[in-house]
Amino acid sequence: KSFSDAPPVDTMVGFRVDAIFSINGQSFMSELAILIMGRSDLHCMTSLGEGNPAVLYEAISLGVPTISLDWDGMHDTLANDNGILIPISSYDETVEQYAKKIDSLIENPIFLEDLKERTNIMAEQVTWEKKIQKFEEIYENAINNL
Repeated sequence: KSFSDAPPVDTMVGFRVDAIFSINGQSFMSELAILIMGRSDLHCMTSLGEGNPAVLYEAISLGVPTISLDWDGMHDTLANDNGILIPISSYDETVEQYAKKIDSLIENPIFLEDLKERTNIMAEQVTWEKKIQKFEEIYENAINNL
């Protein structure tokens, strides 16, 4: 199997994941989407097509930790113990590791709460104000070194 051969989401219902998880699919950051994500315990990111998507920062800003494949920009953003990275190997092995990590979070809610706390700390570091401040520092440094 390859990642493009993954089963569709609707086949997961037979595994009774609907009793534990809410699969909301793609939505835009409307008030409803913010409400849904803000009530979530975990943001599950499985994309191999996005390097560092806005939804990652949206989850962080709401204090929701992310589990993601260790891919591109995810590694840089989630490397500070504020998320979980799953190494990419074969399709079956990667899916198994992803599922095992989710199982471990369900079995160890204290670790998940610690992860949420670290995500909230990260949220304080990636505000728009901090980003603007960083860009101003970069521009000021570039101008002063002309």
